[in-house]
Amino acid sequence: MLTTHPLYKEFDEAGAYIKDENEDKSITDRYWGGPASFVDFTNPKGRELWKKHLTEALVSNGITSIWNDNNEFEINNPEAICYFEGLKKEVGALRPLLPNLMAFMAKETIAEVAPNVRPYITNRAGFAGIQRYAQTWAGDNNTSWKSLKFNVPVILGMGLSGVANQGCDIGGFFGPAPEPELFVRWVQNGIFQPRFSIHSCNTDNTVTEPWMYPSYTKYIKDAIKLRYKLVPYLYSLLFEASTVGSPVMRPLVYEFQNDQKVLEESFDFMLGNYILVANVLEKGQKTRQVYLPKGATWFDWNTKQEYQGGQTVDLDVTLDSIPMFFRSGAIIPLSEDLMNIHNDSIETLKFLIEPSEDSSFVLYEDDGTTNNYKNGEYLKTAITVKKDSGVTISFEKEGKYDQQAKDVAIDLICREIAPVNVSLSGRQIPMFLDKKQWEASQEGWYFDIEQKTAKIKYANINKSYDLKVNFDVKDLISI
Repeated sequence: MLTTHPLYKEFDEAGAYIKDENEDKSITDRYWGGPASFVDFTNPKGRELWKKHLTEALVSNGITSIWNDNNEFEINNPEAICYFEGLKKEVGALRPLLPNLMAFMAKETIAEVAPNVRPYITNRAGFAGIQRYAQTWAGDNNTSWKSLKFNVPVILGMGLSGVANQGCDIGGFFGPAPEPELFVRWVQNGIFQPRFSIHSCNTDNTVTEPWMYPSYTKYIKDAIKLRYKLVPYLYSLLFEASTVGSPVMRPLVYEFQNDQKVLEESFDFMLGNYILVANVLEKGQKTRQVYLPKGATWFDWNTKQEYQGGQTVDLDVTLDSIPMFFRSGAIIPLSEDLMNIHNDSIETLKFLIEPSEDSSFVLYEDDGTTNNYKNGEYLKTAITVKKDSGVTISFEKEGKYDQQAKDVAIDLICREIAPVNVSLSGRQIPMFLDKKQWEASQEGWYFDIEQKTAKIKYANINKSYDLKVNFDVKDLISI
């Protein structure tokens, strides 16, 4: 807190700042704008005053999103003394804890003032456990191709350290405006980061914005639309991260520990356990080599072309390319119609399913803003795929949240043979040979032979149910 701040004296007289090594006075050090002292969050007096003014200035006025920036506690004297709940300890030993406590105070303040509001807190600094209180990001990165590329292993490493809700400033924070190609590639990578923020302090009097290059905006738009399409999958992965600690962005070795070739891969990654992302991270690339780990069969995200694992494939790439693959056994929930996560509801919930092996996934839904989920107002749908003579897809639902999508659409990959019928809760649904007739119907299925995909749709069901796909080979007469 700057010594010129109107609240400085109140905190100083209360003994709420970190003290000098003799505990005689509040330590001052250089900070943005001049000399400043540092609130001691290991001191109840510091926490009480911070909470008081956080409440009066922000939270009581309806602000429940708190951004804690510049909170690394860069005090040049490591012998300065923190209160440390009466034990008194040098700041050099406690510095990593102070940002955590700052985030904790924001969370606690919001919980007391607005108990049914889910807080949103982001911290620039943090220590082990910061994921309990705040989303984080990797500080002020430089605008360069190197930053774009090496931000990826930073996020992967944070995920392995328990901090899944992480990201980097898209387009670079400090430096000149990103050139158009760099900006497009950065957004195409950033859409997979849990924290997706285009954020800049450019050195050439410009501001990095999605529409800054009008002739390239279409590429930015397409990438952001893909992120919205992935929202049901991303939200479920964040639920998984918050409950069992799994990263959202995962190194390939996390999922394929028996494949020696992925041990040192730092730039291609898994989004959850089903999607492999191999972004274009080099300037002017026309081709992209992607290693597909062994232990799975892989499918191109767009064309559904099949590849066996354990090989490197060469891809032609253009400026609109986002190389992605999904693996055998994939269950990926998607949205086809979501454009604003805060104002729009998902009308049609879509699933991309590859059924060649038994698999499962938990789709998690709630209202996204309140703490009602703590009282059971959530919906966990355990989706399991079992392969026998056909394929059975089970939807086991738990929870009281009832704002479900109106319709369900399934893209079921059928590599070897087309279905002969599809049953929903024991009732056969109509088959269509004409795509336009299927599109005009409320319920039914048809087989897209070009992509070898059975497209199934029906009204959503608000209880547990099974969907069975029959692949029995029939002769011409019986068909």
